[in-house]
Amino acid sequence: MSLSRPFPTAALVLWLAGAASAQDAAPDLSAAEMEAFLLDAELSDFRSAGAGVTGSQRATASDGRLTHDVHIQTVDVSRSRFVARGARVELNFRDSYRYNIAAYRLAALLGLDNVPMSVPRRVDGESAAVTWWVDDVAMTEKERLDQRTLGPDPAKTTRQFYAHYVFDELIQNRDRNGASRRALTLAFILALTKVSEAEAPNVIDTPLGMTSGFVKRSILRTAVRESAQLILFLTHDEIAGCEEIIDDAAAVVFTLTNPAHYPKMLVNDPGVEERMVLRCDCDHKNECQICQRYADAQDE
Repeated sequence: MSLSRPFPTAALVLWLAGAASAQDAAPDLSAAEMEAFLLDAELSDFRSAGAGVTGSQRATASDGRLTHDVHIQTVDVSRSRFVARGARVELNFRDSYRYNIAAYRLAALLGLDNVPMSVPRRVDGESAAVTWWVDDVAMTEKERLDQRTLGPDPAKTTRQFYAHYVFDELIQNRDRNGASRRALTLAFILALTKVSEAEAPNVIDTPLGMTSGFVKRSILRTAVRESAQLILFLTHDEIAGCEEIIDDAAAVVFTLTNPAHYPKMLVNDPGVEERMVLRCDCDHKNECQICQRYADAQDE
């Protein structure tokens, strides 16, 4: 995967026991012992890592006592201008194996365990990052999304997400999707409010955009639980699936309507020509002459 950030991070995984493994069970090694193994163990059985676009490899490492797989990445490229996925343009793009090593060291300094150990080493004459292959992983993040699951402990998985979001901000990870970025922003707002011990209102526009299902509901519940006073501007799509949470938590609900949406989106002519926003007392269950909308856009 091409990255443009100071440090990369490993893909989110669900740490669940019972995953099948063709290698030895994960040993109880100290950090120093694991580092020595990654630096000195003999490498063999090189094959594709199975994901990403940088040509990274998986190999089997052995020091005569322990046999364990490792991930090997040698990419080290830079571009003054790079067009990423989705036609996003990145200037001064850089992707390097060194970021794997830096990400691990940063995580270790912060006391996090979400990044596997990675060390610098020469492999077949090339400078590389050699990283401990993670054991007992039930699924990768891509597999989790494909299966639409949060594992047997959704609350634990959600906590892992938030730790990941914070770490992504520290390493300037640009590869997260829109939902992840929104959750990250909210996590930082709530964290800053908490550590400041200030009971200030949180006013957030479209916080649930690009989210769905459990993730959307979890973000909303977390925002409600961690806020002293929460003010949200939500679209109809954001509200869908979260109605009962709003019913339980909201003290005041009203609707804001842009009269410029008539006649393509609004059923009734609001009768105003100036630029303004109209307010009515409708909630997400009701509509009135002011806010009644078409389900589909109307032809002009």
